[in-house]
Amino acid sequence: MRRLGCFVVIAVLAAGCATPAANQPAANDQTDVWFMQHMVPHLLQDISIAYLTRDRLANPELTRLADRIHRRGQAQVAELQGWLADRQARPPRP
Repeated sequence: MRRLGCFVVIAVLAAGCATPAANQPAANDQTDVWFMQHMVPHLLQDISIAYLTRDRLANPELTRLADRIHRRGQAQVAELQGWLADRQARPPRP
């Protein structure tokens, strides 16, 4: 669970740092693209873990947390994929 939280925090920070000016492609944003390409698979894995375990959790609070992680993770993946699409980049294949 701790690893999942770390990835969620990283994704939220990455998404929260974006401003309209930051959304414009830089002259050389290869590092940004690389980072986003590698965040998508990690987020997808975390979303899958939260989704698959939520029905097996005994604590209702953890179940709600898993549902929240799943919903927010899907939104964050969509945002990252949109960012990559704007730059005509794709996530790496697993």
